[in-house]
Amino acid sequence: MPNNLVFNREPDQLKIQIYGSDTSNPISTTNGRLNIESISDTVSVTLSGSVSVTVTDLDIRDLAYTQDTIRIYGSETYPLSTTQGRLNIESISADVSITSTDLDIRDLAYTQDTIRIYGSETYPLSTTQGRLNIESISADVSITSTDLDIRDLAYTQDTIRIYGSETYPLATTTGWLNILNRSRYMAESSALTVTGTSSTYNGILASDISDKSMVSFAVHNKGSSEVSIRVEVSPDNTLWITDSSAFTLAGNAATVFVPKYFLKYARIAYAALTDGSAFTFDAWYQAQV
Repeated sequence: MPNNLVFNREPDQLKIQIYGSDTSNPISTTNGRLNIESISDTVSVTLSGSVSVTVTDLDIRDLAYTQDTIRIYGSETYPLSTTQGRLNIESISADVSITSTDLDIRDLAYTQDTIRIYGSETYPLSTTQGRLNIESISADVSITSTDLDIRDLAYTQDTIRIYGSETYPLATTTGWLNILNRSRYMAESSALTVTGTSSTYNGILASDISDKSMVSFAVHNKGSSEVSIRVEVSPDNTLWITDSSAFTLAGNAATVFVPKYFLKYARIAYAALTDGSAFTFDAWYQAQV
């Protein structure tokens, strides 16, 4: 009846419908349980004011390495491989092609870019107009070094060879220098296949005979023409004096020449008996100390 209140005297039959933002449909329940369904369509939510959210310990539980995994990927779709916590690094058997273009941010310019080079101090090397400044050291420089060698030298594996005036090292036996007694020392030189046609004398095999006890020159005439040979001596290797008269050596003959007078230097000289007559011979100088 109008203006009369209706009271339900049966509480278990009393029902209340609750509506959300949709005033046409009440919130759905089944057997007293709230029905929650997934949203298949896009839902647009507009907030008119600021919303402040404070959260603490958002994770459901603490992470543990025994059951939680974080995978790290490189440039491919495969995660980086590990074994017992160690990153697996494998050699690359195939060629790797890397193409790069203009890697610098901009082209370097000497007017604004600088590369500083340092020595053993904290000061960079000094230059003037592109030239390295080198100054003399007026004060003493103290250098301290300890055990610069890679390892201590040992006689069982390290050797120092000492050479004299020859290409052979000095010989030792159980640490003692080997000294040989040489009663005679031989000095020699030669001039082979000497040719000429001039009747003017030319000298060869000039030698210092000041410390020699015996000196000889041997000449072998290899041609058919005669050749004139003589011995010459000199005090300074410049002024040459005839030691003995010239000897005519016949073709295909050989002989020995010995200086008669003593001066510091000796040699032999040769010439054609007739100017223009060709000759050829071998000559040797031999001496004993």
